[in-house]
Amino acid sequence: MKARALLSLHDVTPAFETEIRQGLSLVRQWRLPPPALMVAPDFHGRWSLDAHPAFCEFLRGLSSRGSEILLHGYDHLSPGGVRPDGLGERLKAQVLTSGEGEFQTLPFGRALDRITRGLDIVERTVGVRPKGFVAPAWLEHRDTYRALDAAGIAFHEDRLFVRDLSDMTRHLAPAVSFMSRSLARTYASVAWAGAVRRVVSRVGDLRFALHPSDFAAEPLVAAIGRLVDAAGESRDWVSYEQFLSA
Repeated sequence: MKARALLSLHDVTPAFETEIRQGLSLVRQWRLPPPALMVAPDFHGRWSLDAHPAFCEFLRGLSSRGSEILLHGYDHLSPGGVRPDGLGERLKAQVLTSGEGEFQTLPFGRALDRITRGLDIVERTVGVRPKGFVAPAWLEHRDTYRALDAAGIAFHEDRLFVRDLSDMTRHLAPAVSFMSRSLARTYASVAWAGAVRRVVSRVGDLRFALHPSDFAAEPLVAAIGRLVDAAGESRDWVSYEQFLSA
Protein backbone atom coordinates (compact mmCIF):
# COMPACT_ATOMS: atom_id res chain seq x y z
CA MET A 1 0.00 0.00 0.00
CA LYS A 2 1.21 3.49 -0.83
CA ALA A 3 2.38 5.56 2.12
CA ARG A 4 -0.01 8.22 3.42
CA ALA A 5 0.25 11.74 4.80
CA LEU A 6 -2.04 13.69 7.12
CA LEU A 7 -2.10 17.45 7.47
CA SER A 8 -3.27 19.32 10.56
CA LEU A 9 -3.37 22.86 11.85
CA HIS A 10 -2.95 23.19 15.62
CA ASP A 11 -3.93 25.97 18.01
CA VAL A 12 -7.09 26.84 16.13
CA THR A 13 -8.50 29.70 18.19
CA PRO A 14 -9.79 33.23 17.56
CA ALA A 15 -6.51 34.45 19.07
CA PHE A 16 -4.73 33.43 15.85
CA GLU A 17 -7.42 34.04 13.26
CA THR A 18 -5.15 36.16 11.02
CA GLU A 19 -2.39 33.54 11.04
CA ILE A 20 -4.89 30.71 10.53
CA ARG A 21 -6.36 32.38 7.45
CA GLN A 22 -2.84 32.96 6.12
CA GLY A 23 -1.96 29.32 6.71
CA LEU A 24 -5.08 28.05 4.98
CA SER A 25 -4.29 30.25 1.99
CA LEU A 26 -0.83 28.68 1.82
CA VAL A 27 -2.31 25.18 2.05
CA ARG A 28 -4.45 25.98 -0.99
CA GLN A 29 -1.40 27.35 -2.83
CA TRP A 30 0.43 24.12 -2.05
CA ARG A 31 -2.54 22.22 -3.58
CA LEU A 32 -3.11 20.22 -0.42
CA PRO A 33 -6.46 18.99 0.91
CA PRO A 34 -8.15 20.86 3.78
CA PRO A 35 -6.19 20.29 7.00
CA ALA A 36 -7.68 18.83 10.15
CA LEU A 37 -8.30 21.64 12.63
CA MET A 38 -7.11 21.16 16.22
CA VAL A 39 -9.49 23.47 18.10
CA ALA A 40 -8.79 24.88 21.58
CA PRO A 41 -12.22 25.92 22.97
CA ASP A 42 -11.02 28.57 25.46
CA PHE A 43 -7.43 29.38 24.56
CA HIS A 44 -5.50 30.63 27.60
CA GLY A 45 -8.81 31.26 29.34
CA ARG A 46 -9.29 34.46 27.32
CA TRP A 47 -10.49 33.32 23.90
CA SER A 48 -13.65 31.29 24.43
CA LEU A 49 -15.43 30.23 21.26
CA ASP A 50 -18.66 31.36 22.92
CA ALA A 51 -17.48 34.97 22.70
CA HIS A 52 -16.50 34.82 19.01
CA PRO A 53 -19.49 33.77 16.89
CA ALA A 54 -17.97 35.05 13.63
CA PHE A 55 -14.93 32.81 14.11
CA CYS A 56 -17.23 29.87 14.87
CA GLU A 57 -19.10 30.56 11.63
CA PHE A 58 -15.73 30.54 9.87
CA LEU A 59 -14.98 27.10 11.38
CA ARG A 60 -18.42 25.80 10.34
CA GLY A 61 -17.61 26.80 6.77
CA LEU A 62 -14.25 25.04 6.89
CA SER A 63 -15.89 21.91 8.30
CA SER A 64 -18.47 21.91 5.50
CA ARG A 65 -15.62 22.06 2.98
CA GLY A 66 -13.81 19.03 4.35
CA SER A 67 -11.77 20.03 7.39
CA GLU A 68 -12.10 17.57 10.26
CA ILE A 69 -12.54 19.19 13.69
CA LEU A 70 -10.52 17.69 16.56
CA LEU A 71 -10.43 18.78 20.20
CA HIS A 72 -7.08 20.27 21.19
CA GLY A 73 -7.27 20.42 24.96
CA TYR A 74 -9.47 22.99 26.67
CA ASP A 75 -7.46 26.14 27.46
CA HIS A 76 -4.03 24.98 26.24
CA LEU A 77 -2.36 25.90 29.55
CA SER A 78 -0.51 23.81 32.11
CA PRO A 79 -2.39 23.69 35.42
CA GLY A 80 -0.76 26.01 37.96
CA GLY A 81 1.15 24.59 40.91
CA VAL A 82 1.60 21.05 39.53
CA ARG A 83 4.99 19.78 38.42
CA PRO A 84 5.36 16.87 36.00
CA ASP A 85 6.52 13.63 37.62
CA GLY A 86 10.12 12.69 36.97
CA LEU A 87 13.04 14.34 35.23
CA GLY A 88 12.05 13.06 31.79
CA GLU A 89 8.57 14.58 31.96
CA ARG A 90 9.96 17.88 33.27
CA LEU A 91 12.45 18.02 30.39
CA LYS A 92 9.64 17.39 27.89
CA ALA A 93 7.65 20.25 29.39
CA GLN A 94 10.65 22.57 29.18
CA VAL A 95 11.78 21.65 25.66
CA LEU A 96 8.52 20.89 23.87
CA THR A 97 6.29 23.67 25.14
CA SER A 98 6.25 26.88 27.12
CA GLY A 99 3.75 26.40 29.93
CA GLU A 100 1.16 24.77 27.66
CA GLY A 101 1.34 21.06 28.53
CA GLU A 102 -2.27 21.11 29.69
CA PHE A 103 -2.84 17.36 30.02
CA GLN A 104 0.63 16.30 31.16
CA THR A 105 -0.28 16.28 34.88
CA LEU A 106 -4.08 15.93 34.87
CA PRO A 107 -5.49 12.81 36.57
CA PHE A 108 -8.63 11.10 35.32
CA GLY A 109 -11.33 13.29 36.86
CA ARG A 110 -9.80 16.63 35.91
CA ALA A 111 -8.93 15.41 32.40
CA LEU A 112 -12.46 14.10 31.85
CA ASP A 113 -13.95 17.42 33.00
CA ARG A 114 -11.87 19.44 30.55
CA ILE A 115 -12.46 17.05 27.66
CA THR A 116 -16.23 17.00 28.25
CA ARG A 117 -16.49 20.78 28.59
CA GLY A 118 -14.38 21.23 25.47
CA LEU A 119 -16.53 18.86 23.44
CA ASP A 120 -19.69 20.63 24.58
CA ILE A 121 -18.37 24.09 23.68
CA VAL A 122 -17.23 23.05 20.20
CA GLU A 123 -20.51 21.25 19.52
CA ARG A 124 -22.58 24.21 20.74
CA THR A 125 -20.66 26.90 18.88
CA VAL A 126 -19.43 25.13 15.73
CA GLY A 127 -22.12 22.49 15.34
CA VAL A 128 -19.66 19.58 15.24
CA ARG A 129 -18.84 17.22 18.10
CA PRO A 130 -15.17 16.28 17.66
CA LYS A 131 -14.40 12.58 17.34
CA GLY A 132 -10.65 13.01 17.81
CA PHE A 133 -8.41 14.49 20.50
CA VAL A 134 -4.87 15.88 20.50
CA ALA A 135 -3.25 17.07 23.73
CA PRO A 136 -1.30 20.34 23.55
CA ALA A 137 2.34 19.48 22.69
CA TRP A 138 1.23 15.80 22.71
CA LEU A 139 1.98 15.74 26.47
CA GLU A 140 -0.34 13.55 28.54
CA HIS A 141 -0.84 12.00 31.96
CA ARG A 142 -1.19 8.20 32.08
CA ASP A 143 -4.92 8.63 32.87
CA THR A 144 -5.63 10.48 29.63
CA TYR A 145 -6.67 7.38 27.66
CA ARG A 146 -9.23 6.44 30.32
CA ALA A 147 -10.69 9.95 30.31
CA LEU A 148 -10.91 9.98 26.50
CA ASP A 149 -12.73 6.65 26.51
CA ALA A 150 -15.18 7.89 29.16
CA ALA A 151 -15.86 11.02 27.08
CA GLY A 152 -16.64 9.00 23.94
CA ILE A 153 -13.61 10.09 21.91
CA ALA A 154 -13.08 7.76 18.94
CA PHE A 155 -9.40 8.40 18.15
CA HIS A 156 -6.38 10.16 19.51
CA GLU A 157 -2.80 10.89 18.55
CA ASP A 158 0.57 11.31 20.22
CA ARG A 159 3.90 12.15 18.61
CA LEU A 160 4.34 8.73 17.04
CA PHE A 161 0.94 7.09 16.68
CA VAL A 162 -2.69 7.64 15.76
CA ARG A 163 -4.74 5.37 18.00
CA ASP A 164 -8.22 4.00 17.35
CA LEU A 165 -9.71 3.99 20.85
CA SER A 166 -12.44 1.49 19.96
CA ASP A 167 -9.90 -1.33 19.94
CA MET A 168 -6.69 0.51 20.96
CA THR A 169 -5.09 -0.21 17.57
CA ARG A 170 -2.00 1.94 17.03
CA HIS A 171 -1.07 3.24 13.57
CA LEU A 172 2.50 4.45 13.24
CA ALA A 173 2.64 7.91 11.66
CA PRO A 174 5.25 10.18 13.29
CA ALA A 175 4.35 13.85 13.59
CA VAL A 176 6.59 16.32 11.78
CA SER A 177 6.31 19.73 13.42
CA PHE A 178 8.31 22.91 13.67
CA MET A 179 9.37 25.37 16.36
CA SER A 180 9.09 29.06 15.68
CA ARG A 181 8.96 30.79 19.08
CA SER A 182 12.35 32.43 18.48
CA LEU A 183 14.64 33.25 15.56
CA ALA A 184 17.05 30.47 16.52
CA ARG A 185 14.24 27.89 16.70
CA THR A 186 12.83 29.10 13.39
CA TYR A 187 16.09 28.57 11.55
CA ALA A 188 16.59 25.24 13.29
CA SER A 189 13.17 24.30 11.91
CA VAL A 190 14.20 25.38 8.42
CA ALA A 191 17.15 22.97 8.68
CA TRP A 192 14.87 20.26 10.11
CA ALA A 193 12.42 20.63 7.20
CA GLY A 194 15.30 20.27 4.76
CA ALA A 195 16.60 17.16 6.50
CA VAL A 196 13.17 15.51 6.48
CA ARG A 197 12.71 16.40 2.80
CA ARG A 198 15.88 14.52 1.89
CA VAL A 199 14.58 11.25 3.38
CA VAL A 200 10.82 11.65 3.04
CA SER A 201 10.52 9.32 0.05
CA ARG A 202 12.09 6.49 2.07
CA VAL A 203 9.81 6.53 5.12
CA GLY A 204 6.20 5.48 5.63
CA ASP A 205 3.11 7.28 6.88
CA LEU A 206 3.68 10.76 8.30
CA ARG A 207 1.68 13.56 9.90
CA PHE A 208 2.51 17.20 9.20
CA ALA A 209 1.43 19.36 12.14
CA LEU A 210 1.48 23.09 11.46
CA HIS A 211 1.04 25.90 13.99
CA PRO A 212 -0.06 29.51 13.41
CA SER A 213 3.38 30.88 14.30
CA ASP A 214 4.95 28.79 11.51
CA PHE A 215 3.54 31.21 8.94
CA ALA A 216 5.31 34.29 10.32
CA ALA A 217 8.76 33.64 8.83
CA GLU A 218 9.13 33.44 5.05
CA PRO A 219 12.16 31.08 5.13
CA LEU A 220 10.20 28.57 7.22
CA VAL A 221 7.11 28.90 5.02
CA ALA A 222 9.25 28.21 1.95
CA ALA A 223 10.93 25.22 3.63
CA ILE A 224 7.58 23.72 4.64
CA GLY A 225 6.25 24.24 1.13
CA ARG A 226 9.19 22.33 -0.36
CA LEU A 227 8.77 19.56 2.21
CA VAL A 228 5.05 18.96 1.67
CA ASP A 229 5.58 19.05 -2.09
CA ALA A 230 8.21 16.31 -1.78
CA ALA A 231 6.04 14.33 0.62
CA GLY A 232 3.17 14.31 -1.85
CA GLU A 233 5.32 12.73 -4.55
CA SER A 234 5.54 9.45 -2.64
CA ARG A 235 2.32 9.29 -0.60
CA ASP A 236 -1.40 10.02 -0.68
CA TRP A 237 -2.85 12.86 1.40
CA VAL A 238 -5.71 11.48 3.49
CA SER A 239 -8.03 12.58 6.28
CA TYR A 240 -7.97 10.99 9.74
CA GLU A 241 -11.17 9.13 8.92
CA GLN A 242 -9.61 7.70 5.75
CA PHE A 243 -6.38 6.89 7.58
CA LEU A 244 -8.15 4.90 10.28
CA SER A 245 -10.58 3.13 7.97
CA ALA A 246 -7.96 1.77 5.54
